[in-house]
Amino acid sequence: DLTNHTGGPVAIDAMHIVWHEGNATQIEDQLLDGGQIGNANDSTSPSDFPSPNPFNGVAARRDIESDGTTTETLVINFEDPPTGGGYTVQLHFDIGCKITVSK
Repeated sequence: DLTNHTGGPVAIDAMHIVWHEGNATQIEDQLLDGGQIGNANDSTSPSDFPSPNPFNGVAARRDIESDGTTTETLVINFEDPPTGGGYTVQLHFDIGCKITVSK
């Protein structure tokens, strides 16, 4: 879940997803607040956006609301989801910061 507390517009401009291939077979699509932003379909880790995997749709689809109260959910779908952990997601934002979450 992502919440923008900056008071200004923020957008995801790069994404790096690493998973333990023994736990998951193939990464499929990536959704932000229900809208598809990526469709890597990679069978080997890692998956990187926007290169070599381009983002999908209009750039505004990757915006995180700036009101500080709206939460947007990032969902990463796998053919066989990792169970219990074994993955890391790093998001880079257009304002120059990044976050990393591992499980």
